[in-house]
Amino acid sequence: MKSYLFLVLIFISFPVLAQEKKIILNKLNSILEYRASHPLKKWSGENKNLNGVILYSEKEKKFLKLFIAAKIIDFDSKNSNRDSHSHEVLDILNFPQVYFFSDKIEINNDSLIIDGYIDFHGVKIDKNLIINFIRKKNIIKLEGGFDISLNDFNIPLPSLMFYKIDEKVDISFDIEFNYEN
Repeated sequence: MKSYLFLVLIFISFPVLAQEKKIILNKLNSILEYRASHPLKKWSGENKNLNGVILYSEKEKKFLKLFIAAKIIDFDSKNSNRDSHSHEVLDILNFPQVYFFSDKIEINNDSLIIDGYIDFHGVKIDKNLIINFIRKKNIIKLEGGFDISLNDFNIPLPSLMFYKIDEKVDISFDIEFNYEN
């Protein structure tokens, strides 16, 4: 939590940012979803309580930084036992959130090319993404997906009926940011 607050303070405190616009994530119209599987079952969970901001340079007409945070406890798989067990496996007392940060964002027509990193379970991993980018009036929508390996984040794979879950987890998102002209 402290690192999240630190990053937010960085975004809002520098005087240099006076020519930069902060574009805030709209929680009501944003969702992050995961899909995981096991040889006997597939399931998904979603988080509709995201936080995030984009810094946009009015002078350069480009995105400078993107930050998105999600609390692990806010993911809902519609199965309280599964969610409770995932909280134990993910050690949410020590690692309560997952973050994505980028300061390398390029607009390419209706796509964004983003070089950033995911900070999950105390491990930072670089992630390069090409995602759909839609701009309408005062709304920016980011849509896309990627996969992660739980092994890369040092997360022990839980077992069910003597089989471990698949290490690959698919992530998808539909995130909206609102700004004033």
